[in-house]
Amino acid sequence: MCGWLLNKITNVDGLQEAVEYKDNGLTFPDNPQLSALPCVSTHTLTPTGGGTPVITTYTYERQDAKKYRTIMTEGVPAIRTTVYQYDDEHDVKTETLSQGSAKTLTAYNMSKDDDLDSRETRVTYQQANRSRTTTNKNTFNDSSGLIKNQQQTITTEMDYLRSFTDPIYNFLKHSNGTLKARELLSAIARASKEEQNDKPGTQWETADYTYESLFPSAALDTKFVETPGLLAIIPGLSDLIPGLRNVAEFELHRYEMTPSLEARLYSTLQCSLATDKFADAALVGQQYEYFEANVTEEGNVIEDFRTGRVKSIRRSTLGNKHLAPLVSDPLRSFAYALGAWVISNLPPQRPKPMNKVTAAPLRKPRALLTDASFAKSTLMATAPSTATTITAN
Repeated sequence: MCGWLLNKITNVDGLQEAVEYKDNGLTFPDNPQLSALPCVSTHTLTPTGGGTPVITTYTYERQDAKKYRTIMTEGVPAIRTTVYQYDDEHDVKTETLSQGSAKTLTAYNMSKDDDLDSRETRVTYQQANRSRTTTNKNTFNDSSGLIKNQQQTITTEMDYLRSFTDPIYNFLKHSNGTLKARELLSAIARASKEEQNDKPGTQWETADYTYESLFPSAALDTKFVETPGLLAIIPGLSDLIPGLRNVAEFELHRYEMTPSLEARLYSTLQCSLATDKFADAALVGQQYEYFEANVTEEGNVIEDFRTGRVKSIRRSTLGNKHLAPLVSDPLRSFAYALGAWVISNLPPQRPKPMNKVTAAPLRKPRALLTDASFAKSTLMATAPSTATTITAN
């Protein structure tokens, strides 16, 4: 058995979690002289005040050189059982939960779609002679950014800003999502019944040659939600934009860089296409303001704990021609108060062969949210004092 294994945790309110270990884990087929791996055999959760303990047991089985499984049984006698099936790369392939006559089977499948990694989760619910299945498929780009989610007939596609330091930036400044959003907004503006005016429109895109990042897929640029057939019946829809026919809603984000080269979200444009007419498109804009550092007359920069936190959020209904705010909700303003953390190391009451550490945060930093229409009212959330005792042997 390995040394220094955590075997009990006692919470401040008396709740206890205890585990037992046994050498009942997986064996090593290529070296039968080695014992089985030490693994958790039993987990016991004892409620405060001496209630009935909740016992979960674990067993481990190697089926062959390429497959093994873990069986988790909850309750004594067993109330619910979950079986996790693993492959030779230690990835979970299936998860089967059984309780009475009901069973839930979750299957995970990794694949390559156009050289992109995809993971599909298929969940089947069974009871008696009835069953239904749902699917959820996520597709990732080569930098592990989520670019597509498919659930039943609904598809959500994401795109990311490209840094101007990217070698291909001069040839491809904008993401496919930005180009798609521009085309949709142009179609909406052409169908708009809003009167012409000379006022400049509001900027909802990230300015060229401003976004910089060493990491690709770090700033979400656009998100499109598509439902097949939603806009296919629009009369006269240009064949140049067949990819826009199924768009139900989309988002377009604008970022600005801080002096510390942090990309900060400053606005989000949301568009909903709930009918078959572009003229009925509903546009909403959300704009963010942040607490900034103070600069003295000598040029010194002074920051405090509020710097970089959201100062206010303004949500407005936009005109569908110029994308300018028409009507705005009450301004949401944020104020912050700084609390304190206290961590103390307390010795045990009497000598024992154990380490005992108590961490007691008296108060967490808290945020105050006020509406402009209720400037004098305040809502303050405080976290209760907690302490956790961890015992190890």
